[in-house]
Amino acid sequence: MLPRLARQPLWLLGTACGIAAWVAEVYAFSVAPAALVAPLITLDMLVLVLLARRGLSERLGVPGTLGISAMLLGTALLGFAFSGDAELGVPASHTQLVAFLVGGTVAAAVAAIAGDRGTRAGRSWLAAIGFGLASGIASGIATLTTRQIGLTFDVHNPWPVLGTPTPYALLIASILALALLQRGLQSGASVLTFPVMSFMSAFVPVVVGITVLKDEVPTGGQGVAFVVALLAVAVGLALLARDRAAAEDTMEGARVRVEERA
Repeated sequence: MLPRLARQPLWLLGTACGIAAWVAEVYAFSVAPAALVAPLITLDMLVLVLLARRGLSERLGVPGTLGISAMLLGTALLGFAFSGDAELGVPASHTQLVAFLVGGTVAAAVAAIAGDRGTRAGRSWLAAIGFGLASGIASGIATLTTRQIGLTFDVHNPWPVLGTPTPYALLIASILALALLQRGLQSGASVLTFPVMSFMSAFVPVVVGITVLKDEVPTGGQGVAFVVALLAVAVGLALLARDRAAAEDTMEGARVRVEERA
């Protein structure tokens, strides 16, 4: 499969964009706490909807418009919440990193089992949510390892990182997240999979960063803005998922009508 994909310009462009995005993510974690960076990563859902609207001529409904507004509001509030000097948390120890990987893998496996049972029972929504949760947990662990690289990587002496669990945990978590996401997209209710995955991939590093790795959380009015921002982002993801579901139903209805006329 890889040799065939390597001859596809679009796949090569997507891969290059993915690598560039990961490098930017590493840099972001080197200068800002996970409580700020991780929620902003969920903007990939907003980009997905806007590209689908422009590239596939999909109509943006009221839920989609409200979802975009909610996510933009959340982004603005995050900017306000962290407008002061925010200290970075501490890097995870090797033991903590391995524990995150093992614990995340177990949690992802439990969610994937629930998703598989949903598939066997013909409940596509349960399968999509289960595999979305599983993929999001694994992606969250990958984000934590990216944070680790952002805090510890020395561009002038890069080789010591290969002697730590970090790159290997990143590789395992990333492959697991991708495989589980693909499984969720095949569930029959794929519009649920990506938003659930996106939410969990932000939720895991924020919670772990705050509770374990001492990432700073805003207080006072900025703390209130931070909480409201997280809620706005979550609501925005839910609304965008609903809009995607409506768009998919419309496309499916049009396809059925074309087949009936044929």
